[in-house]
Amino acid sequence: KHQSVPQRMDPPPNKAEVAAEIYDSDEEAPPEVAALPAWRLDAAESLSDWTIEIVFDNEETEDHIEERGESSEEKKQDQEKVVKSYHVHKQNLAVGPFSSQYFAQVFRDGGRFAESNDATSRISLHPLTARHFETLLDYLYTGKLPLTTDNATALCSMAKYFDMRRLRWEAKEFWRADLKKNGAKVCALYYEHALILKEAKVLEAASKSCAHHIMKLKADTCRLVTHIREPTVWLAILGMKPNAVSTEMFSQHMSTLIAAFVHCNVEHIDAATFQELTDPDKLPCIHPEAAMDLIDAERLIAGHEGQGELSTLQTRCTSSLAKNWKSIDLQEKGKVLLLAQKQSPLVLTKILGATLMAAQADHTSTQAELTSTKTKLQSIKTDHQSTKCSLQNSQYSLSISQRNLSDVRRKLNEAQLKCDQFVPVPQFQRSYQSVHDYFSLKGSDWCLSQHALLQEGLDKFAIVKVFYCKPTPGQK
Repeated sequence: KHQSVPQRMDPPPNKAEVAAEIYDSDEEAPPEVAALPAWRLDAAESLSDWTIEIVFDNEETEDHIEERGESSEEKKQDQEKVVKSYHVHKQNLAVGPFSSQYFAQVFRDGGRFAESNDATSRISLHPLTARHFETLLDYLYTGKLPLTTDNATALCSMAKYFDMRRLRWEAKEFWRADLKKNGAKVCALYYEHALILKEAKVLEAASKSCAHHIMKLKADTCRLVTHIREPTVWLAILGMKPNAVSTEMFSQHMSTLIAAFVHCNVEHIDAATFQELTDPDKLPCIHPEAAMDLIDAERLIAGHEGQGELSTLQTRCTSSLAKNWKSIDLQEKGKVLLLAQKQSPLVLTKILGATLMAAQADHTSTQAELTSTKTKLQSIKTDHQSTKCSLQNSQYSLSISQRNLSDVRRKLNEAQLKCDQFVPVPQFQRSYQSVHDYFSLKGSDWCLSQHALLQEGLDKFAIVKVFYCKPTPGQK
């Protein structure tokens, strides 16, 4: 049989030469690719050496349980836990200016911590902080921190938990500046997050900001009303009235906010807290749009039906409704009527009676104003007639003056015409340059003297024109 001859095998190419050929080629450079933090890459590709498991409650499940009104024990049993895993690197977590001293201690004293056995840290966080944990990891890897109103409090809380002083300082500087610049828009959100995460400094600053901007907050959009069940913020704000706002205006505005807050949380407020929120010393004036809400809330919370006499709050609310019955808009009147149907007959009787008395007082006041207006109108008519007569007299005097002026102008024209017709006799006309020349020529034949001419107002240096006739012999 024919024996096959083995083929010649070339040696494998040199890797260095291949790399040199690639880098020395004239081809275009590859497109730039944005570098992602290593923890966002695949665990095998990034050579991850540690795993962090974040455990938190499912927010959707928690909201569903809140709607069903279950107890805290039932919540613990029914709430679903969510676990998210992150494949990280010990060097990025524990070394560098943005590192965490919490992880540094875990890695250095690995024998003391059970999590070192499987290189995994299992950490339970609140859903609010767990939502921003990836931002924390980006900061550990890159040092970049996109702070916002929504994540500042959560990052500040996690910085304290993971012992990251630089991050906590940056977050603190941000929320301070944010509250100072945008207080009215963000103070309620900061208060809500600080209350959940128990951040005392953020809570205090947010409370002061809420009190400072309280007049800009609206009951239908304020997060303090719709998202917070704790009444402490309202008790704190009631004691921090802005100096630029009057007590009546502040109290009426606060009554609308408190009424909306109580309406949203009527099941979570006891009678003592409600009494403290509506205390006459802290809330002396009630806005008419909040009056019926507060009456209904007292009926539901304190069980005061007003069978004997009206309570202090019911009396104040009734008085507010009666005094301001005209200022309530049509939509609010419909709401008041719906709530009024749930009240006791005594409350309705008092409200209607007080409103009728206020309407009668307004009617009497309106009639008095109408009478006063009629008197003023009559006076104005009289003044108008007098002014009209004076104007007619002035017009008559003006016409007389115009006629007199016409006569004077006519006489002046006649006199001017006579002057133009006068012609001096030429043989008896001589001109002299001065009074001095006049007397030097005439001597003593004339009875006029220089003294007499000066008395008449003539100066010897004045230019004069003299009409004379030579006297006959013997005539002076």
